[in-house]
Amino acid sequence: MNKRYFTKEVDHNDKKLFLELEENDIEQKVEMAGLVYCSDVNDINTYNYETAGYSRSLPLSEVQGLTYADVDIFEIDALNGLDCGFADDEGYLKDEMIKTMKQKGKSGEELESFEEYEYWDGLNWETVALTYYDDDTGLEEETEVFQDMVLIYSDEHDFYIDRHYKLKDGRKATETQSFYQGSLPLIEI
Repeated sequence: MNKRYFTKEVDHNDKKLFLELEENDIEQKVEMAGLVYCSDVNDINTYNYETAGYSRSLPLSEVQGLTYADVDIFEIDALNGLDCGFADDEGYLKDEMIKTMKQKGKSGEELESFEEYEYWDGLNWETVALTYYDDDTGLEEETEVFQDMVLIYSDEHDFYIDRHYKLKDGRKATETQSFYQGSLPLIEI
């Protein structure tokens, strides 16, 4: 399995956040905020939406068969109907929503994806966006630098472990992994 390496500048002198990830640890995701989406445009029961202020991402594989449209093109009463159920006299809202989705809906395959790493920090599931559209995550992929590094030795301390590596260009690197819950490793070259 191929590994990918990411670093990020942090306020720890010359140390950087360090992620050493297997390819299968990285998932392609799609941001659903600000979208109405459904698996069947003719069935209002398959409709969902996410407001712009709420951030939910779905795996790219789950988005492939969806139809989506911007949440702004739908009436607020129709969106409320999705949340609370439609009253008997609100059938026109369902019909209007289905009609709008048929006219303006786009295929989920058109949505842009980003890479995300999800991990258990000992208490909660946390995520790190590795790439995110055109936004700068602060993470830099440095697979070329750390690929084929060789572990020289490890030092275990009370609250952390240091792993000392030799990089393929001859430089030395030290990875520090704290035993504190939620902390990610740091590296210094």
